[in-house]
Amino acid sequence: MPAPLPEALRTRFQRLIEEGLSGRAAALRLKISAATGARWSLAIRQRGDATPAPQGRPKGKGKLDPHRVSLRSHRSGRRYHDAGTGGGLVRCNLSSSAS
Repeated sequence: MPAPLPEALRTRFQRLIEEGLSGRAAALRLKISAATGARWSLAIRQRGDATPAPQGRPKGKGKLDPHRVSLRSHRSGRRYHDAGTGGGLVRCNLSSSAS
């Protein structure tokens, strides 16, 4: 996914909209697509600005999130187990002398 367009461009676009230009006319003047102009002008009318939407997946929402602790422990070489106490996972004491 490409990076959002610069904030300075969005500010200039908003200024043109406030001066009375349509979204399409402001987009043509700033050399951005008419679809972007329509989307930004709608955002300006609804929210008051054309700030970019957050990009990427929200933290903790991926398919592997339920396995996050075990994956981290595997990557770091540490082992964890469920102690059955309801308090989560506990680090095991693994030493090279223990069999």
